[in-house]
Amino acid sequence: MTAESADDGQGRQSRPVTYNAVSERYGPGTRDARERYDELSMRDCLSYAYAKLRATDKYDPARHGAGDTEPLTAAEHLELLATAEYLSRSYKPVPEVDHALRAGASWAQGTDEPAARADYRAWADGQHDMLTWTEGRLGMSDTEYAEAMRRAIEGGQPDEAARPVGGPLLCAHADQDGRGAHWLLPGEECEAGQ
Repeated sequence: MTAESADDGQGRQSRPVTYNAVSERYGPGTRDARERYDELSMRDCLSYAYAKLRATDKYDPARHGAGDTEPLTAAEHLELLATAEYLSRSYKPVPEVDHALRAGASWAQGTDEPAARADYRAWADGQHDMLTWTEGRLGMSDTEYAEAMRRAIEGGQPDEAARPVGGPLLCAHADQDGRGAHWLLPGEECEAGQ
């Protein structure tokens, strides 16, 4: 068994057993990953249920079916775990948080405000970084990023978890095209936007 993939124990093709291998196999998108997750988790539940019925002498083929479901191999358990992680990251609701904030929702309406703010800032950072590595085709502009950072801190006094730590901040006075955007060092105030 390698670090990224493994034989399923029955000589079948190598299966992804890490998050990175699963995301390479299924991403972008979740349909195939959901189908594989459902297949593995159902087989795991059925094999466990059949084993429990047999162990307690309650198994009845007429009532419970053939009962020939094979338990998962170690590689399949790892694949199930990696696929679950892939799906949970795919369904992480950070873009929906952005939509809710833009629609007027407050941070106080969330379930875990500090964690949601931190996740939102990390998401916005990634969207802004995407602009660079896609050569401007995708991602968040400097202006959109400044607005997202404002939303991340907005709503009363920001707590320490919501306040960017250490590095420069993007000044939010830029126009819609992003012209005039610039970075401010901690403690520095913008003179151009006044």
